[in-house]
Amino acid sequence: IMLTKLQVESSDSLMIHSVWNPKSEPRDSKHLMPIITPAFPAMNSSYNVGYPQLRLLKEEFARGYEITSLINKGEKKWEDFFQCSNFFYRFQHYIEIGVVATNSEDHKRWLGWIESRLRHLTISLEMPPYLLAHPYANPVPHKLPPLPGQIGPLQLCTSFFIGLSFPKAPEPGNIDLTPTIKEFIYKANLWDRRKNTMDLLLRHCPGTELPEFVFKRPFPARNHALIPSDVPTVVIDPLFERQATS
Repeated sequence: IMLTKLQVESSDSLMIHSVWNPKSEPRDSKHLMPIITPAFPAMNSSYNVGYPQLRLLKEEFARGYEITSLINKGEKKWEDFFQCSNFFYRFQHYIEIGVVATNSEDHKRWLGWIESRLRHLTISLEMPPYLLAHPYANPVPHKLPPLPGQIGPLQLCTSFFIGLSFPKAPEPGNIDLTPTIKEFIYKANLWDRRKNTMDLLLRHCPGTELPEFVFKRPFPARNHALIPSDVPTVVIDPLFERQATS
């Protein structure tokens, strides 16, 4: 999507800025859903959209079109269009990524770094046609108690959730996500501004064991018909569930 003609060149003082140009930059040509800013230097505002996010957007656009078409026919009402998300009732397996810190300033910085890495985790989790990842757009803030054996106040935590669906069952019937989680933790720890006040929580949550704080907002009644019963076992080594800096 472009609102204006692409301006590739400008004054010498501005040429230090890179301009989005799929003709000269192979990396730019691989972007899936480019939405280009109209001012110089032109940039792709949807750079973080990968295959999972694009698939989710298309699904929601199609669902919105279907509902509005039924509204125009008088078969549905606008209340149906604005129903709350059923994300936490839709899947049997979820991955929680909790960004933890002891104070608001460190939490804000740590959150920004982890959020910038989540796109790579979502893409890495996918194993088509066996496993598809469905990121939830809204992070959920809450408070987290200290690790077992430690004493201290509740910690600030913002949790991201990724739903997992299984269009085709793999052999021998289970999926080990430990290598993917281990790689994500390794890359997260590369941030040279990380402090010992910052922590990371990663865990597998079965749909029946989701934390209570995700349900402190209105959701539709659970529809068991939406959740397939024949899904593989998801495995994550508990060693990687919570990684604190030493």
